[in-house]
Amino acid sequence: MLAEKVDEMEKGSESRVAVVRDVKIKRKSSAVKKSKRKYRALEEAKAAAEEGGGEGEEGEKAGEKDGPNV
Repeated sequence: MLAEKVDEMEKGSESRVAVVRDVKIKRKSSAVKKSKRKYRALEEAKAAAEEGGGEGEEGEKAGEKDGPNV
């Protein structure tokens, strides 16, 4: 742990700790973008299905809106 702090102080953004942190941030960001795309596509598909007619989907739609906010 001390070696990591010293390495970060000496090398700054080039240290192993900083590089690993950046990789984790990029992965998290990509996962969030992918999730947003997925749920946006699902909402668009549901909207298209509702335009075609069908009242039975209202209950499912209300439950799905709570899913992405968790």
